Amino acid sequence: MSEVARTGSAMRRAVSGTRPARYLCARIYYAGLRHKESFINPFRMLCSNPCRHTADRLCRREPVRVNLRARIGSPPLRRHRPHQTGASRPTATLVAMSISDLSRFFRAAGVVILTVFAIACSRSKPAAAPVEEKAPATFRVNLDTSRGPVVMEITRELAPNGADRFYSLVRAKYFDGARFYRVVPGFVVQWGGAADPALSKLWDVPIPDDPVGTTNARGTVTFAASNAPSSRTTHLFINLADNQRLDSMHFAPIGKVVSGMENVDQIYSGYGERPDQQQIAEQGNAYLEKEFPNLDYIKTARVAQ
Repeated sequence: MSEVARTGSAMRRAVSGTRPARYLCARIYYAGLRHKESFINPFRMLCSNPCRHTADRLCRREPVRVNLRARIGSPPLRRHRPHQTGASRPTATLVAMSISDLSRFFRAAGVVILTVFAIACSRSKPAAAPVEEKAPATFRVNLDTSRGPVVMEITRELAPNGADRFYSLVRAKYFDGARFYRVVPGFVVQWGGAADPALSKLWDVPIPDDPVGTTNARGTVTFAASNAPSSRTTHLFINLADNQRLDSMHFAPIGKVVSGMENVDQIYSGYGERPDQQQIAEQGNAYLEKEFPNLDYIKTARVAQ
């Protein structure tokens, strides 16, 4: 009688109860090894990596504990021999591994998508608009500079828009650490780029022009501007001389220095107009301290109480 026929007889006896089911499994296993091309090995479907030792224990009717979780959907244990050449992994194992791999993939993809979305939101979120405050009719600002104290008196009536912006900048502590980056002897001392470039960007909002209410005499404080209309933002200068020619160019003073003009005259002028305003806007003090370390600066600027 052939092995297949004997296995069929064993199967009928197992069904009728004359043989235990584990004996049938062992017979089917050995039949499958001998008839790989014409006989399916169902025992291989139960264990991802069966071995002859396991089948022998089944024939001896010794109890065998099969951990299906360890054999289906996970790598084989070390004590098992690898699959025979040409033998295919059970379908159940492939399905379980595919689901596990997909689950890990989607979890990882979800984390990546959420991270990218969070970064995009943080970058696209607009910065808070600067707080513009209305200035008092007259107020004083105390500058504590590297050359000594300087006191300015601002009159809102002279240039309302400029006075309001200067008052708001001082209240926001914008000028703390700002360098006097442009010093032309006999002409002007200029400042207005924040120590932190992010702060410069935040306040880079032009204000409307004001009509010239007084002349640009020595000691007056005026906003810098370009040739374009309404181009004043955060940069100011102190006139070191009488510069009436600036009146016709629509530079409207907002106040004057009432104390400490002698300290203003001592501000370092060795670099002239060499510092680049574009680099100041992009890098702040990191650029100025590296390239122009001798610049004088404002330690603090506060509205006098």
